[in-house]
Amino acid sequence: MTRPYFIWDYDFSEEKVWEILRGDNEFYKTWLIGRILQYARWDDIWKYLTLEDVRTCFDRIAWRFPFIKEMWTHALEVWNQDVRTPALRELPAAYATLPDREPQLIEGVLTPLQQDSLAPATQPFPPTPSSLPASPGSPSGQF
Repeated sequence: MTRPYFIWDYDFSEEKVWEILRGDNEFYKTWLIGRILQYARWDDIWKYLTLEDVRTCFDRIAWRFPFIKEMWTHALEVWNQDVRTPALRELPAAYATLPDREPQLIEGVLTPLQQDSLAPATQPFPPTPSSLPASPGSPSGQF
């Protein structure tokens, strides 16, 4: 049995996923569509779902994180503006996985805090006494 990666906590096979998506139980179907939208990779979303599936169940999905719902809301608004947009499953993902490369920082894409957390450390860790600021009343940082 092959379990889809986006359903790590249930014993569902790929066949069970298709059975639920094609079935009549709207509760389970909505739950599964929400699970796919929130945890599956972009190309895999369109392997299982159509844009109509997303539109039909959208308001009933229990979103784990508000920003994911906001992202999908924006996407649906944009896609509704131009019905001539090609079907999403026909479009390749806008990224490529390159296993031999480290992630690259792109200026302006990450917040300064994210950039700081990903940048190489400039301070030794754990801090050495010489790297700590001097305490008031202690000569040259000595404790």
